[in-house]
Amino acid sequence: MRHRSAAALAGVPPISALLRECLRLLLFQAAGTALVMLSQLAVPGPVAGMLLLAGWLGWRGELPPALAWLSGLVQRHLALLFIPAGVGLMTQRERLASEGVALVAVLSISTLLAMLTTVWCYRRLRAATG
Repeated sequence: MRHRSAAALAGVPPISALLRECLRLLLFQAAGTALVMLSQLAVPGPVAGMLLLAGWLGWRGELPPALAWLSGLVQRHLALLFIPAGVGLMTQRERLASEGVALVAVLSISTLLAMLTTVWCYRRLRAATG
C-alpha cells in the first residue's frame, strides 16, 4: 500500500469532516426525493435536494470548507457520471431512430435558451455592479 506524503495531503479536510459532508449531501438528496414524492412535483428528487441544499447554504451564509473540497472532488470527476448515460443511449437505438429529430430539436432550443439566459443574467449583474 502506497502512503501519500504530507505535502500531497495538505489542504485535505479530516476524514470525519468529509464523511459528515457526504452524509449531509445524501440527506439533502433524500429530503428532496421525499419532497417530490409527497408533493408530486415534476422535478427529479436529487434536483429538489440540490435546491434545498442551496437554500440552506444561502441561509447559513457560508460554505463549509469540507463541503467545498468535496464538491471540487466531485466536479473534477463529473465526466464519469456520463458513462451510464452513454450506455443508455446505446441501448435505446430504436427509440433514438424514431424520436431523434425531436430530441435534437428540443436539446438545441433548450441549450440556446440557457445560453441566452446566462448572457442576459451576466449583463444585468455586470451593469448592476458597475
